[in-house]
Amino acid sequence: LKLIFDVNLRSAYAAGRWERIERTKEQFPFLRYVQIQRRTARDEHKPWHGVIRPVDDPWWDQHYPPCGWNCGCIAQQVDADMMK
Repeated sequence: LKLIFDVNLRSAYAAGRWERIERTKEQFPFLRYVQIQRRTARDEHKPWHGVIRPVDDPWWDQHYPPCGWNCGCIAQQVDADMMK
């Protein structure tokens, strides 16, 4: 039951964040993948840390967090000035 609750909670938060990203992509047209540094960080997510791509890039179809069970990564919205 705890597993089902956790998966549903993370999925709902991710869906809400994506809705906000879509709504504000004119002001923040890029996303930056951020791996939260913690004990359970996944080695396969390390190469993605710091990757910046446009919101509409197909890369996010496969890499928008959470990317697996208990993933703590996030997608941070950025604009051109923030990337400098």
